[in-house]
Amino acid sequence: MANFSAKNMFLASLVAIARQSSTLPGELNAEFRQAFLDFGSETEDSASAVDRLLIRQVNGSHPSVIALTVGANAVPLASVTNSAEGSDIPTGVREDFPELEQADWDAVLRVVTLILTALESEPLLAAGSE
Repeated sequence: MANFSAKNMFLASLVAIARQSSTLPGELNAEFRQAFLDFGSETEDSASAVDRLLIRQVNGSHPSVIALTVGANAVPLASVTNSAEGSDIPTGVREDFPELEQADWDAVLRVVTLILTALESEPLLAAGSE
């Protein structure tokens, strides 16, 4: 289990995204990557996951924000979980938690979406750089 200091550093690296003011996304990535591995441990699963994550400016139908993204196309994690809302409980989750009802699963996805959305920066007024 990760220690309290590693947890605090991980939380600070996430909050830094939302509080993004003058720090460029590229500068946030190194801090996030190390904090992620310190908190989640440097397992193969954690290393594989963090290699797919990137803090960057994203443009959508809304004003640009700095967000935690996944994949080569930098899809915001909040958008992924938002899209997953209303989906059926995955088989593996249902097997591990047979008592979980669909409404419970919907609540899990909703709260994760809101947490991830809260971690995004305020809309950027001017074009920023990565």
